[in-house]
Amino acid sequence: MREAGFSASLDLLRRAKAGEPGCLDRVLERYQARVLARIRLMMGNEARATAESGDFLQGVFVAVLEGFERFELRDERSFLVWVSQIARNGIRSHVRRRRERLLESLIAPTGRKLPSQDGIATPSAEAMLGEQIARLAHALAELDDLQRQVVELRHFERLSFETIGARIGRSANATQLLHSRVLARLSVAMADS
Repeated sequence: MREAGFSASLDLLRRAKAGEPGCLDRVLERYQARVLARIRLMMGNEARATAESGDFLQGVFVAVLEGFERFELRDERSFLVWVSQIARNGIRSHVRRRRERLLESLIAPTGRKLPSQDGIATPSAEAMLGEQIARLAHALAELDDLQRQVVELRHFERLSFETIGARIGRSANATQLLHSRVLARLSVAMADS
């Protein structure tokens, strides 16, 4: 029974790859439950708190539709690995963007709209913002020099990862990875405080 389903899935993938009309839609329909289950397994607490698994599924399917021509089909597993990587990248990007927005909102508090009464920020809102900024300053102080430099160059000077990497002697990818790790550490420090 499993073999027949596997064979039918691979055949459908091959027909979609050959450009047969409607086959890619049927592929996505067939794999929807499996991909959704994988997304739910990949989502951490931070992603779960800010997004629905269905949002990531939709993003995966859009990416599959856009990139299917370039995808190299070897077998069913290669398709599932490719789709899983798209999902993982989407979840990581979502979490990274959320962390960056949080950091930006704390670094540039003057641009924030605080809860107000009659256009004047409430004392409690100002106190909460002050506490968040103090926690951020403490969390930044706990970073080593390289980590702090990457945050400063990215968020204060708004430099690209390529430029930052050149300054610190790392590739753009290594710099971006370091930046992501630092944001994760700051996020945990801000939540724990």
